[in-house]
Amino acid sequence: MDYLVLLGVKIVFLVVYFSDFYPVVFVWSKIKVYLCKVEVRAVVVSEVLVTITGADVEGWVKHCGYRL
Repeated sequence: MDYLVLLGVKIVFLVVYFSDFYPVVFVWSKIKVYLCKVEVRAVVVSEVLVTITGADVEGWVKHCGYRL
């Protein structure tokens, strides 16, 4: 590791995986809720993704403790 530091590599240790710190978990949750609501087996992905708003993403990111 010392060699990497000498090369100018900055090492950042991330927190142990915990779903509350990963916004993508909330994205998949919203997608699953939508799919259950429409009760359709074949849904176009773009149809689902338009239900995710900028406010959703901002809220999930802030909830996980990250700054935008």
